[in-house]
Amino acid sequence: MTPPFVRMLADQARRLIAGRFLRDGLWIFAAYAVTIAAGLVSVRLFTELATQSVFGGANLLLGILTLGTQTLLSPISQTQIRYHVGYKDAGSADAYTWRMARYTAGAAGVMVAVVAAALVIWPSARAGAHVWVIFELAAWTAISSYRSLLLNRVQAERRQRRYALWLGSESISVMICTATVLYFFGTIEGYIAGQVLGTAVTAFAFGRLPRLSAAKRPGADDPDRATARQQIRRYGVPFAPFALLAWVSNQSDRYVLAADLSTRAVGQYVAAFGIASRLPSLVGGLLADLFKPALFEAENRSDFVRAKQLLAIWLATLAGATIILILALFVFGDGVADLLLAKSYRPGAKEIMCWIAAGYGFTVLAQVLEVQILALGDSRVLLWTKLAGAAANLALAIAIVPIFGVIGAARANVAGQLFQFTVTFWFGRHLQRKRDGQRARSPQEAS
Repeated sequence: MTPPFVRMLADQARRLIAGRFLRDGLWIFAAYAVTIAAGLVSVRLFTELATQSVFGGANLLLGILTLGTQTLLSPISQTQIRYHVGYKDAGSADAYTWRMARYTAGAAGVMVAVVAAALVIWPSARAGAHVWVIFELAAWTAISSYRSLLLNRVQAERRQRRYALWLGSESISVMICTATVLYFFGTIEGYIAGQVLGTAVTAFAFGRLPRLSAAKRPGADDPDRATARQQIRRYGVPFAPFALLAWVSNQSDRYVLAADLSTRAVGQYVAAFGIASRLPSLVGGLLADLFKPALFEAENRSDFVRAKQLLAIWLATLAGATIILILALFVFGDGVADLLLAKSYRPGAKEIMCWIAAGYGFTVLAQVLEVQILALGDSRVLLWTKLAGAAANLALAIAIVPIFGVIGAARANVAGQLFQFTVTFWFGRHLQRKRDGQRARSPQEAS
């Protein structure tokens, strides 16, 4: 006899496949698959063409820009995704896009000015690159901001085919352009130039700002200007601390490595990290597409028993997949390293990949519990869980890296992600018990 939870899972899968999942989800799955495949091939190409110091230094510089874009631009991006459809329904989508373009350009300009000043004042922060790398970083910021603005519009309008084609094509373009430039210029500047060129090719191929006459472009006296700013303050700004804490959790260990060891150590770590982190992310994303809508539907219909069952199945499936991946890397890790990494990057890669796969497993499991907390209606709790995770990751990296080196960074990542998972689990369980207690008291109060 088929267990009830298996029948429930099969029914949910059939429902999604029969409807929107088949129409939209397959395009997103294809984009995930192409992006991951291109990413894995890229790791091999880049590690063959760039030394560990070049690979590590370039990723450190791009990581600084990632921090800036996530912190300064995420409030604008999230607001645009949330409210664009409303402006489209009102017939002012193009004007709204131009308005958000102005805000995006302003935030990007501030970020470039701050980063440029820091790299001029603090030359060692350039990770061995020439001072002229500042202009490349400015170009990266500009094209990334342009891409984000137009990709947000595509995503908000749920044009999934274009969204998937854009992401898949971009991963291939970045791979080809970066490898080509590195072939001729195997430097940090060459790596970043390839990244800029690859992103620009697809950004201009798939996206362009809407054409508006000067009279129709939003100005200072536009009545929607105050509304848009208010939306950013109320809805978008809270995303900034989440973005900052996520960056600390996921990338701060690289800077601890650079400070305690060298950019060469960062290159070795980032290469193995790039392989081991991709598959947990893919599995986590696919399962989220399957379970997240069903979980919110059950909560909205007050079907709390089914919501708990879905959450349990989701966690068990994801944990099982993560364990299988870790075991596979433990058994076949050396072969994976031989296939996807240049020879100089292979020493210790198997152990790093196993630790990182475990750490990312806890990351995606914590993300499931975050969905549970959102479904229970208390999103403020997530600030504390992410703060705990960021603090733990940074503190553990500072404590362990000087002792164990590159392997220590991987171990610190696992310990930090496990701590964040534990904190998130505790908060989720506390909120669940609180809600169950309220449900139990309600009939008594009614009687």
